[in-house]
Amino acid sequence: MGLPVLLVADARGLARSAAALVKGFVEFDPDVHIAGVVLNRVGSERHARLLKEAVEQGAGVEVLGCVRRGGGWEMPGRHLGLVPAWEAAGARETIKAIASQVRDELNLDRLMELAHCARELPEQAPEIFPDGARDYTKKNTVIAVARDDAFCFYYQDNLDLLEAQGARIVEFSPLKDRGLPEGTGAVWLGGGYPELHARALAANGAMLEALRAAAARNMPIFAECGGYMYLAEAIVDSEGACYPMAGILPGTAVMGSRLAALGYCTARLRDAGFFGPAGTELGGHVFHWCRMEGAGNSAALESDGTLLGAVRNQVLGSWLHVHFASNPLAAAHFVEAGGMFFSVQKKTWKQT
Repeated sequence: MGLPVLLVADARGLARSAAALVKGFVEFDPDVHIAGVVLNRVGSERHARLLKEAVEQGAGVEVLGCVRRGGGWEMPGRHLGLVPAWEAAGARETIKAIASQVRDELNLDRLMELAHCARELPEQAPEIFPDGARDYTKKNTVIAVARDDAFCFYYQDNLDLLEAQGARIVEFSPLKDRGLPEGTGAVWLGGGYPELHARALAANGAMLEALRAAAARNMPIFAECGGYMYLAEAIVDSEGACYPMAGILPGTAVMGSRLAALGYCTARLRDAGFFGPAGTELGGHVFHWCRMEGAGNSAALESDGTLLGAVRNQVLGSWLHVHFASNPLAAAHFVEAGGMFFSVQKKTWKQT
């Protein structure tokens, strides 16, 4: 897009080699214009001066600031990254402290000058949805999205893409609710921390039974990562305790002591399903510490020969965190499948 890029580089333990690091980014892809750099985790004023001189002279990139380490704040983390803000005590105060330090140690006026050097974007932005995407805006399909402390990993643009295809997102809590929202046509169980809430999830038998009943009626259910674990037969947490789960998909989710998978990937549907025909590609990423034991080879998705989950009828579980912008038609197909399911259910109710 030709936009100026601000590079943030970890300078802890670096001196003149920081110039080599920045120069490597500058020359690696000439199409990416690195307009400035911020050096993070700098040790002292002397360290900052040394780094600034080395980078500006050796790499030819302007240093817009040096952020000192030891600012008196810390972002708590755990096995899947930072602790979510709503769980971290004092998160607002920490963010205010970070903002204050950035204001003091970065040249924000110069940063804004560089930002205003960006070229004009085209008046007609590229369409997220291709011409082939169908219009389901009048169907108003309810997609029930799990959202609570156990399931909290969602990209807002994914939800926006579903809504643009006619979905109405209704959130529910597998921890607290006893059933799915009224009028549900499809379910999305996202990632999160089911292993930290396994006891409470197992105790909510009403929700587990509601999901089993929905699966038995062939409701489209998409479960990614933590959601996949929830639909398995059981979860074994890091302490070795085993908790029964929905048992809709085969396998036992066993938490490991180290990272099991991390990275971007493109997966393909092995068979036709609610995301599209066989061979449909979905882009996204995998990031988990868990392994699934006894899942067999029923996976719906495959990436470079690796099976990414399990499938049973209209229930798809996968380690892949899908990004629907990689294939907007997949979002359209999912919404359509939910709408068709609900239409069939309405006819059944009327007949009975």
